[in-house]
Amino acid sequence: MVGLEAMKTRAQREEGASWFTDCIPGDEYLWTSGFVSERLSEPVSPLGWSLVRELLEELAFRDPLRYMGYSQADSLPVTKLYRGHPFVNGTVFGILYKPFPEFLLPEDAYRYFPGGDRNLRKRASYPPSVFAPRFLFSILRAFLRDPQSWSPWHNYRQWARFTTEHQTQMAAIAERIEGLRKATSGVSMGEIWAVIKQAQALNKGLLALHRWSLTHADLLYSLLRKLMAVWLGEGKGTELSAKLVLGLPNKSLELDRELQKLAEVSSGELYEASLAAFLAHYGHRSFSLDIYRPNFSADPTQVRELIEGLREGKSELVTEDGARKRDNACKQVREVLAKGSYLSPIQWLVSRMKMALFNHLLILVQRYMPLREDQRFYWQKGLAAIRELFLMIGDRLVADGLLNDREEVFFAAKDEIEDYVRERKAFPTHLVQSRQREFRQLQEEHRLAPYLAYPAFLVGNRPLKVSHGKEQLLVGRPISPGVKIGPVRVVDDPAQFSKVRAGDIMVTKTTDPGWTPIFGKLGGLIMETGGQLSHGAVVAREYGLPAIAGIAGATQRLHDGQVVLLDGSSGRAEVIG
Repeated sequence: MVGLEAMKTRAQREEGASWFTDCIPGDEYLWTSGFVSERLSEPVSPLGWSLVRELLEELAFRDPLRYMGYSQADSLPVTKLYRGHPFVNGTVFGILYKPFPEFLLPEDAYRYFPGGDRNLRKRASYPPSVFAPRFLFSILRAFLRDPQSWSPWHNYRQWARFTTEHQTQMAAIAERIEGLRKATSGVSMGEIWAVIKQAQALNKGLLALHRWSLTHADLLYSLLRKLMAVWLGEGKGTELSAKLVLGLPNKSLELDRELQKLAEVSSGELYEASLAAFLAHYGHRSFSLDIYRPNFSADPTQVRELIEGLREGKSELVTEDGARKRDNACKQVREVLAKGSYLSPIQWLVSRMKMALFNHLLILVQRYMPLREDQRFYWQKGLAAIRELFLMIGDRLVADGLLNDREEVFFAAKDEIEDYVRERKAFPTHLVQSRQREFRQLQEEHRLAPYLAYPAFLVGNRPLKVSHGKEQLLVGRPISPGVKIGPVRVVDDPAQFSKVRAGDIMVTKTTDPGWTPIFGKLGGLIMETGGQLSHGAVVAREYGLPAIAGIAGATQRLHDGQVVLLDGSSGRAEVIG
């Protein structure tokens, strides 16, 4: 077992060469875990990270920098690993958010800057001004190349068409995998690789389109909240904004409902049949984007444990009630805006303009909010197929005497496997074995002290030290209203779900869409990062769970068993026992 002092020493020194820690010459960049920690909360496998990294780097970061005309978009180091955990160059977020006026800046942007100081974005060297010719010309050119995806009035239609095509292509991929599995005359690794390429290309198309759906959801909801605050006051505006997006169907809540139905079925043949039906539709879901982590079909015990936990819990989805609350909130806003109709002609005109803006904006917000959750459902379908295909390659590598076990394939990077499959280059067996040993060590470090293993920020390869007070009152951002008193359960990854009991206040760095089934047991939620549009916030509101985000160091400042009073309306949590 790795000692904490050894971990601290390792965290404070510059690391040597390792696949799990990138050493970039002259690296003095600020690196943030904010974007990737909710997607990959545990140490990543070489294969899992190489698959995700090639998509995230290009589609989420380099492409947007190119659209803005940033001259170093292709050369800037964008992502890296530190002790098996992914980070993103803070320079990227400075550039991306610098042009945003304060009233349109997404609330969640604070998590990318130390201390949550969003003004740090203004220090970015590019763009020099929102009126800079290079910046404006580049944005215009990028828009004209793909206006249907960029436009909030068209992107959701593109997404609807894409998901239909996605289902068709995934069915064809599943049929090909079944054919490969059943082939009696032997299948070449090249044939397997061709299906992997097809699935990864489908994932690329999905993310290329969804990045704009995500952008539209962030900007439109931020604008709606700001307008509500101006028209109704900060408190009332925030409260009604949250209610205006309640009860909207999405794939995460759909899965949770089906799990709750399973929890209501007694053990026996009916239960087993219901579980099989659930896995047939949702078995591709996983707690992580890393294909090293088995999905529900590969390890159904994950589902069984979730079901047992739900049987202990008392919380239920409030989607139907959420729809009613949404309609009531909409009615309240319209009543306030309509008051101007009894005043002067100018005030009446302003009132009508506000009403028209509100109605149109609300339609767009309600169309895009569900898409934030749905992306993971479709992406993980592709990842589940790719996982199965790589395990087939793992079987061939075992047969060739290059691996001892098929799952060792996860410790080779994608390009290394491709070199062996397509060009018959030597397979790095010795590297795979050494990486597997180091990976186990990194897993143990993460289990012992996640806050040391995965710091919020780095400067180069040095964790940025942040001092957290020990006061009893913790203040963050309100993301789901309500008050709850309950015992704390600090959860760093899905492996710790089993310790959560009904009514507990879950304290975590962030949550992933795959975590939402555990929400049925919770009494409340506290997150170190996140905002009104984070996955945890969206689902917490549907469950009626009080929730707070933005409490730096919450997983260190709070401890299992402490009793806290959580006020999701004010963003405050107080230790009372």
